[in-house]
Amino acid sequence: MNIKKIITSIIIFVNLSYSQKSDNIYVEYDFTDNSIYKEVKAVLIFNDTESIFKTFFGEQENEPEFKGNSIFIGGLIDIYQQTNKTKDTLATYNLIEDNKILKINEKIPNFNWKLDFNDEKKIGNYICKKATTKFRGREYTAWYYEDIPTFFGPWKFSGLPGLIIEIHDNTKTFIWKCNKIEIPAKENIVIPYKKYSSISIKEYVFKVKEYMDELRSRVKRVLPRGAEASVPKNPRRGLELVYEWEE
Repeated sequence: MNIKKIITSIIIFVNLSYSQKSDNIYVEYDFTDNSIYKEVKAVLIFNDTESIFKTFFGEQENEPEFKGNSIFIGGLIDIYQQTNKTKDTLATYNLIEDNKILKINEKIPNFNWKLDFNDEKKIGNYICKKATTKFRGREYTAWYYEDIPTFFGPWKFSGLPGLIIEIHDNTKTFIWKCNKIEIPAKENIVIPYKKYSSISIKEYVFKVKEYMDELRSRVKRVLPRGAEASVPKNPRRGLELVYEWEE
């Protein structure tokens, strides 16, 4: 995937008139996750009140990978964020252990965006404005397009006065770049996971720690003498490093 491509290929299928507010809008992003050296597709579909964001990691179970005397274990599935502005809810569908899907519930985060109306950037054919924020241990810079007004954005981002065309954290570990827009959307996103456990985000954070502790113990028990298990003591190497109740 060429993440350097600009958005000259963005397709808008109708005039940017919002007389039909009920129409869903489809936005496609290139998502770069440098924490696991992966570049994937991500899709946002939204209307006035709801959005679904899908990251196409792909359902898989990774076999243990041996490097020297170390063992690496991991697995990924497609991840969904479902946001309802009216109900002030955000649900993330993710995997914490083999074949167990969790629906992780929280309120829509308050990003406390700082808007810089004097700083503009042309991305493809769009003149975008700059906004910055801090969220759960990371700092972000976003470029948004006011002529497509929406509350919603990629991943958990929300609350800007326009569509986020590009956003990244200050380390460039995580980068979202829009490459396609459809108005109205020609397709929809359906969350495929029918069996899951519904928990709060606080419960999820505890479960991750519990699971990582158990995984370290399990791996150590099966390793031959002299081998080392390379499982991070701090699993928070992803998007969220620290939570509000821990600060």
